[in-house]
Amino acid sequence: LPDNAKSIVFSAHGVSREIMKAAEKKNLRIIDATCPLVDLVHRRIKSLSEKGYTILLIGHIGHDEVIGSMGWFSPNNDKSGQNITIIDSIETAKSVELENSEKLAWVSQTTLSVDDTNEIVKILKERFSNLESPKNSFICYATQNRQAAVKELIKSVNSMIIIGSKNSSNTNRLYEIAAQKVPTYQIDNASQLTKNMISEKTGISAGASVPDILVKEIVEKIKKMVTVTNVIEQKGVKEELKFKPVQL
Repeated sequence: LPDNAKSIVFSAHGVSREIMKAAEKKNLRIIDATCPLVDLVHRRIKSLSEKGYTILLIGHIGHDEVIGSMGWFSPNNDKSGQNITIIDSIETAKSVELENSEKLAWVSQTTLSVDDTNEIVKILKERFSNLESPKNSFICYATQNRQAAVKELIKSVNSMIIIGSKNSSNTNRLYEIAAQKVPTYQIDNASQLTKNMISEKTGISAGASVPDILVKEIVEKIKKMVTVTNVIEQKGVKEELKFKPVQL
C-alpha cells in the first residue's frame, strides 16, 4: 500500500492474522468483507490449534482463501509436530504422513466440490480413525446449492454454459460437474458467447458471485443468435440465509 493510504478492504476470501495486524499497525481504516463462512473457518482453525490439534485443511494450494486460512493457525508449543497440512486431492489424502496425529481435525475451503470433499474425508477417516469433523459443513451454501442445481439441470440439456472467471474455484467446480455429462463452455460474459455453444437445449448456470445481469445478457444474446422457443428458469433452493452486519 502507498504510504498515504487511509483505508483497506479485505476481500471475501479473507486474510491471515499477519495481514490484519499489518493493517492495524498502519492505522488504516479496515473494511473487512471476509465472508462470514470463511470467518468461521478462521475461528475454527485458531481454536483447534490453540487446543493442540494437528489440522488437515482440505483445499487448493495457492488459493487466496487457503492462504488466509493457513495464517490463523496458532501452534501450541507444548505439542511438538503439531501443524496444519493442506490436502489438495484424493491422492494426497491417501499418502499424507503426519508427525503428530494424536489430536486430529479437518476443515475445508468453502468453495470446494461437495462430492470431492466427502470422498477425501472418507479416505482420511479410514486412515485416521480419531479424525474429528466439524458439526456443520464449511462449504458455502450458495456453492452447494449451485452444484446441486447443475447436477439436476444436466439431466435435461444437450450443452451447458457456465458463467464465471476461470480463477473462481466455485465456478470451476460447476464446470467440472457439467462437463462430465454434456459439452460445457465456461465464459466470463456475453462477448465470449459463440454459436457453437448453443444446442437444442442449452443450460446456463453461474458462479456464486456472478451478478444476474450477466446471465440475462447471455440469454438475450442467445435469442439474437438463434430462434428460442422457450426459456425456463429452474426452481432451486430459495436462499434466505442472512448475516448480521458487523459494527467496526
